[in-house]
Amino acid sequence: MSKINLFVKKSLTSVDVAVLIQELRNTILGSKVVNVYLSNDDYVLKFRGKGEDRYLLIRPGSFLCLINYVPPLRFENKLALFRRFLNDYIVKNIYQYSFERIVIMELQRGSEFSKLIIELIPRGVMVLCRDDVVYATTSTLRVKDRTIALGKPYKYPPTLPNVLESHIDKLVSLLPRNVSLGSGLIRYLGIPPEVVNEVLDEDTRKLRVGNIDDRKLYDIVSTVEPRY
Repeated sequence: MSKINLFVKKSLTSVDVAVLIQELRNTILGSKVVNVYLSNDDYVLKFRGKGEDRYLLIRPGSFLCLINYVPPLRFENKLALFRRFLNDYIVKNIYQYSFERIVIMELQRGSEFSKLIIELIPRGVMVLCRDDVVYATTSTLRVKDRTIALGKPYKYPPTLPNVLESHIDKLVSLLPRNVSLGSGLIRYLGIPPEVVNEVLDEDTRKLRVGNIDDRKLYDIVSTVEPRY
């Protein structure tokens, strides 16, 4: 299969993920995982269904996308667990976790059930779980809110508000008064940096939240939120 130019966003918003979920459901739901590879630092899952084989490129902590060509692939020891526990599983369901940038695939092989959890948030990981216990992970993670390691229960990262459903009053109330506006929108509301940088100029992003008039703050959040 000939190689094509592949444009991939550096990061995905929660809305991007919601759209992507529907594409994945239309293309690989019911397919079988037949192999797992590495391409540079990306993971590539090969699916076999009724039509042509599909390839899903995954960069944990950043993005994932379907690709229609076979990239240069390699095998390393760290793939062994994923191959062992993923091969021959059928994709039974695909959904988004709590409107977060997290994709969950429910998998079945005979009487065995597993979940492949793909985190597209900063410092996110890809993990394979059975009964909520981590059987394979792209990396061990130990941070303030959780630990991701083999044999340990999987814990989701803290959730951010759903900016598409939350009232502006609630969103504004979640912004600490002592942080810069740009940082607050990214860290506490989960607005992607590229959206904040596109909508707000640098001087506005640097303003301290507590120094912004309430009406102006409402207007700013109302402007940023629809872009998300």
